[in-house]
Amino acid sequence: MFLVYYPYRAISWRYDFVFSTPDEWVTQSWVEQGAQIQFGQRLIYFAAWMIPVLFGIFARLIALRILWSLARGEVFSNGMARMIFWMGMCGALSSVTHLAAAAYSPMMLSWANPSGPLPVRFWYSSTHFTNIFYGLAFVLMGWVMKEASRISEENDGFL
Repeated sequence: MFLVYYPYRAISWRYDFVFSTPDEWVTQSWVEQGAQIQFGQRLIYFAAWMIPVLFGIFARLIALRILWSLARGEVFSNGMARMIFWMGMCGALSSVTHLAAAAYSPMMLSWANPSGPLPVRFWYSSTHFTNIFYGLAFVLMGWVMKEASRISEENDGFL
């Protein structure tokens, strides 16, 4: 259920904010009165927030593929190692790009302010760093599995 709910909520909230209810844009605390919001500004904001969502979706789809492969009995193979590597990479990149989108959000929202855009503000949560480290752990595990598979194939060639 989370595999469907997460992308739906993440995409629908941003879509509604950017395209369906554009009047909400000027009610944000970072947007000054008199700001003329252009469509390109909305589109950039939407695209910046879709990057972490897409990396998260890719990580979950790869995780489903890993479960499917495990159910078929594939455990230690180059394909499994590659999937674990890319699942970790997509998970880590999802959190990294989320941090970047959150840091640039005040600037993107306030770009049309009469006094000029706000500076970049770095905001973080320990959850993001935890997810980055978990993702990197999966990257490392995938790399180790790939090397172990390579060494195993090399040793089989000697016998």
